Amino acid sequence: MGASDLLIHDAPQGIKFALGENPTRSNGSRQGRYPATRMGVERVIRSAFQRAIDYREAQRLAKAGRGPAVPTDFQLEAIVEIIEGKRLVHCHSYKADEILAMIRIADDFKFTIGTFQHVLEGYKVANEMAKHGAGGSTFSDWWGYKLEAFDAIPSNAAFMHQRGVVSSLNSDSSELARRMNLEAAKSVRDGGLSPADALKLVTINPAKQLRIDQRTGSLKVGKDADVVLWSKDPLTVDAVVLKTWVDGTLLFDRKSDEAERQLLAKEEESLRKQLNVSAKAAVTDTVKVCQSLVTQSASKSSKVRSQKIALVGATVHSGTGDVVAPATVLIGETGNIEAVGKADAVAIPAGYRKVDVTGKHIAPGFIDAVSTVGVNEIGSRRETQDYSEMATYSPELYVGRSLNVDAETVAVARESGVLLANLVPIGGSLSGSSSFVQLDGWTWEQFAIRKQSGVTLQFGARNASFESHGHNHDMTAGSDVEEAEQTPAQDLGVKIAGLDGFIAEARRYFDARRENITIPRDLRFDAFQPVLERKVPLLINVDSEREILDAIAFANKHQISPVLVGCRGADRVLSQIKASGAAVLLPWTVTLPRTEDHPFDDQFAYPAKFAAAGIPFAMTSSGLSDNTRWLPLAAGMATAYGLSHAQALASITSAPARILGVYDAVGSISVGKQATLNVFTGHPLEPMSRLSSSYIAGVEVGQSSRQAMLKAKWNRRPLND
Repeated sequence: MGASDLLIHDAPQGIKFALGENPTRSNGSRQGRYPATRMGVERVIRSAFQRAIDYREAQRLAKAGRGPAVPTDFQLEAIVEIIEGKRLVHCHSYKADEILAMIRIADDFKFTIGTFQHVLEGYKVANEMAKHGAGGSTFSDWWGYKLEAFDAIPSNAAFMHQRGVVSSLNSDSSELARRMNLEAAKSVRDGGLSPADALKLVTINPAKQLRIDQRTGSLKVGKDADVVLWSKDPLTVDAVVLKTWVDGTLLFDRKSDEAERQLLAKEEESLRKQLNVSAKAAVTDTVKVCQSLVTQSASKSSKVRSQKIALVGATVHSGTGDVVAPATVLIGETGNIEAVGKADAVAIPAGYRKVDVTGKHIAPGFIDAVSTVGVNEIGSRRETQDYSEMATYSPELYVGRSLNVDAETVAVARESGVLLANLVPIGGSLSGSSSFVQLDGWTWEQFAIRKQSGVTLQFGARNASFESHGHNHDMTAGSDVEEAEQTPAQDLGVKIAGLDGFIAEARRYFDARRENITIPRDLRFDAFQPVLERKVPLLINVDSEREILDAIAFANKHQISPVLVGCRGADRVLSQIKASGAAVLLPWTVTLPRTEDHPFDDQFAYPAKFAAAGIPFAMTSSGLSDNTRWLPLAAGMATAYGLSHAQALASITSAPARILGVYDAVGSISVGKQATLNVFTGHPLEPMSRLSSSYIAGVEVGQSSRQAMLKAKWNRRPLND
């Protein structure tokens, strides 16, 4: 099959337009380039259409013998085709002002725009889009990765659909394109669409926008046989594709794929034996070569006291595997859980406000164990990022002290059920101290549950977290085979030798201070002391096999408690990780396979490998504030690839709490713990389940994000206004 065979040859021709930050180059150097503003973009497009009108008129006069011959201008020919309705405009756009300006250009030149793509503020001008006849193809809930995406709301697709716009969802990403069924499911939760209408967003509606709905987009006699067989309802989180047909040809079969994987595994094992490749730690030899080159306790919140509350009738998912239904949860005025159990076995004392949650589901507040929520606002704006410094050895940098309590990333995270986060810094080698926080309070001190939950070490060539943000979803997960892409052995040895020197100096400092208290304090060593005393872990960012094994050897040598962060290349060293006793904070798993040789579900199935090996692990956003709100979805998706629902829920509740030393306070629905929990309309990991309410330390927190405010405001706009 060649490239031409992929085309639908009778589909209308299209053309891509771009508005906003792309043509204005506002995220880069403009270098005197025109246009530099949205008004300039509008002028350029309007001018081009006027020139096309003049060009067509000149051609008409020349053909009638009333004017000179007109040289062919292929650019203007394409624009003439737009005006004559022969070519569809698909217009990249974000903001309402530019969308409306483009509609007015189309009205003035008497053509209809096919679709506005991305169209994140489409909800603000949905009335105008519907009247004009333009479709809207948007992201489900991308937000905040650049300034023009800051007013995006997750109900955008549903909002446009409800106001008469033919709406669809797009991926703009070869990774996201693999799971558009779950993107559609979000519109049931966020926009109130029926499941049938949600499914249209990724089937018949995009076909209508492309004017190919007579051929595809629905299952009808006479249409192309483009069919998918699912294991269950495609809008459920653990549904998987069993078979796929395109034009009646079977292109994917899960059983055949599994058989092919077994053959590839045998071939790989044979090649590894021939090459005598094995997973051996390089740390000893590396450090020998390079050695010569280098001569707090929990913070208490001062929040408002909780009310006495009884949540009655829900199914309680404890976070540790237990499920109780129907259950009662008693929240005391101190903000702690006083009782949890079967509804008929828990008496409700006088003075408790009874809240009926019959038919709903209660789960612990979700935890993002590698997070920048509150210290990273807009991915493309450096001035909103406060988690990365330049110093080499700086454990005394406490990222939690930079927390913006009013950051939109905090509010948006809460509205997905993420109520707790471990804020981690990057930069240098010893990047700083992580802080475990709750996502509510008046100050960063009130947010803090544990001021220092660990110290972050960047061990390898690149940060195993913080891999991408926003629009860049096409990155592969990184190779564990191409060692050349990781830290060269000599460079890693230099880094280890430098760290050895820092630790040796720290120990000498502590010894000297014990002998002479007047020796000046060194903030770096004071901050690192809890690591050496094994009171907090060293969070070591690693990727490749060699980095993982060297990190374990390094931690053993210095008698440090390691938590491995990342570990994308861990497949063949799981037994060594297990033997070391190290826990793992997994990278973002909703990514493409590491290499072309890895199966399509390489990263989706990654958590199950650690579970099977008996290694304590937690799923994380990889420190990307854009990803935090998707953390429950990532955990839910893992249930389709080997994790049980209990394991998946634990991976973002009790497991990270245990790993980070805060399990005595949070992480499960248990008596005596902080009442930090969520109430959902359905199973907490299902994308169609809506968040009914959340409690942090017993205090109910409402939906206060900019997204919620914009949704409420624009819902009030009259349909015919």
